[in-house]
Order: sequence, then structure tokens, then C-alpha cells
Amino acid sequence: QLQSQMSALSNAVAVLRLFSAERPELSVTEVSRLLGMPKSSASRMLKAMLREGLLANVGATPRYRIGHLF
Repeated sequence: QLQSQMSALSNAVAVLRLFSAERPELSVTEVSRLLGMPKSSASRMLKAMLREGLLANVGATPRYRIGHLF
């Protein structure tokens, strides 16, 4: 259980580190490619991070940006 939680935390941190001033928005496909993970896994992770306020949607587009917690 703890191992799974630590892995999820590590993955979330890896996603957050993808964002920068030069790359303020990312799609599921981009996150999947950049982290080398299946698109379905990237999608689930981004949706969970969105629910927790770590990420936010970019308008009505299927893109994400850093959320209000930061």
C-alpha cells in the first residue's frame, strides 16, 4: 500500500516537473510521450491531479496547466 502511494506521488511530481514557462500547457498525449507511460495511465493520473487541484483545465480544451494550489 505504501509502495503504491509513493509511486503515485513520484508520478505526480514527474508530471508537475514537465511544466515550465516555455511549456505552460500539456495534453494527455504529451504527458504520456514525455514520461513514457501508457496514455490511459497518463489520463487517469491527470484526472486525479485535476480533482485534487494540482492541475487545471485550459478553458474548454483537452489541455492541462498547473492548478490553483501553486
